[in-house]
Amino acid sequence: MKTLAVCLLLALCLSPALAVFDPVMLHFVDHYKRPSGHYNYIVRGALPLGGIFHWLAFDWNFIKDTLILKAAEHKIPFPEHNYQMTDVCLLQPENPRNLEHIKIEKKYFEHERPDHGRFVLWPTRGSKHSPTEYTHEQIATMVQNFTDVSRDDIPWRMAQLDAMLHDDSTNRSQVIYFHCEAGKDRTGETGGSYYMKFKGETFTRAMAKDIKIADRPIGTHNGYAMQWYCYYLQHVEGRQGLQCDKWPEVFPTPKDFFPEE
Repeated sequence: MKTLAVCLLLALCLSPALAVFDPVMLHFVDHYKRPSGHYNYIVRGALPLGGIFHWLAFDWNFIKDTLILKAAEHKIPFPEHNYQMTDVCLLQPENPRNLEHIKIEKKYFEHERPDHGRFVLWPTRGSKHSPTEYTHEQIATMVQNFTDVSRDDIPWRMAQLDAMLHDDSTNRSQVIYFHCEAGKDRTGETGGSYYMKFKGETFTRAMAKDIKIADRPIGTHNGYAMQWYCYYLQHVEGRQGLQCDKWPEVFPTPKDFFPEE
């Protein structure tokens, strides 16, 4: 009994210092069969590190096992070994905790295991201003230069993700893994924008997917940026029926929110 009590006490004391990759947050967003026969994948998730205190490392094996398990569960073809990863990190280097995690991820791909892929940093900060503060006429003008309304250049990022997905220049499958820490807010902004741009989702349904994954609304500034991007798609790219002004009213559960899985 004393041993059990000591173990529980240690767990409580150490839990804030633990950094464990959360497999629940990993979701396949899209995949593409290349002309070469290899597949590329876009995947969203949480911090890809594991460890305790200052002994943190990129958790390649745990992530690999989770990818294989979830791909099999949803009948998505996936190579168990012959793939590389593009680690698209959405963390913010001005945050000391984020910066430490950025350094670990970057070191892993640039120095420890460059054969596993590459590291890309896209600091994600959202937008400070809600589109509801402006008239529809003002919004139509403002989104012509997207970086005037959002600190994140989402149109450019979506083009980059699409190019990565369809890249057939390598002889191995590619996993494009974008993430923040929890896999909910900054990741939700990026994932939700992708759903609207490439998966035909309305703002309402894209945000509902984010809410379902996070089990709560995503961060305010990230939600604003995603809504601004919806208006960009409407006014700059001519997309119709996106319901940019309609936020989800309840936490959704319909299975058809995840057609890819």
